[in-house]
Amino acid sequence: MDSKDIREFDKEIYTQLDTVDHNIVYSGNKIKRAVIKMAYVNIEPIIQYSSDELLYVCVMNGAVQLFCNVTKLLPPAYCHYIRASSYHENEQSSEVKIIQPTDMYLAADIKQIIIFDDICDSGKTLQAVVKYYQNTYPNTAITTAVLLHRLRDDAIYKPNFAAIQTDSTEWFAGYGLDNKGKDRTLDYIYSIPQDIGG
Repeated sequence: MDSKDIREFDKEIYTQLDTVDHNIVYSGNKIKRAVIKMAYVNIEPIIQYSSDELLYVCVMNGAVQLFCNVTKLLPPAYCHYIRASSYHENEQSSEVKIIQPTDMYLAADIKQIIIFDDICDSGKTLQAVVKYYQNTYPNTAITTAVLLHRLRDDAIYKPNFAAIQTDSTEWFAGYGLDNKGKDRTLDYIYSIPQDIGG
């Protein structure tokens, strides 16, 4: 593909983006700035241990983009990928399902854990993941960081850090967040008019 073809390709892509029927709430550039700020201003200063004693946890599937983009800016560490969710088909359930990482044995002498998730809404998912790691690694410092923190008075858990805070009740998709399984790979976030309720 030569430079002319690349320009035409770029033009086609941007034309397609212009016609996407999405109510974009957070642009890719805004998210990128917020994520970089959280990495360098909030998270890096609190890291106290070496790579052999430090663990980053990615809450699957939604936190994948955030996790990759933040941790590459931080010191090296062990990584866990854990499945935990209180949502199904854009509906919030009362139970949080957790599937243990298959590589737990790789990080035995952990002293500090940083958990990354896509969104903190009611706080049920993050609370469950934190409790899981508190039981797995007692007396270990645990910090939580999310892409989006929905500000709610009735939340049972609040993250330590959030790239973006919002009081909107709309459903969000993009940048890891899904719309019934779709649109996780978008680099921006759009809203779906839907009151998520309690």
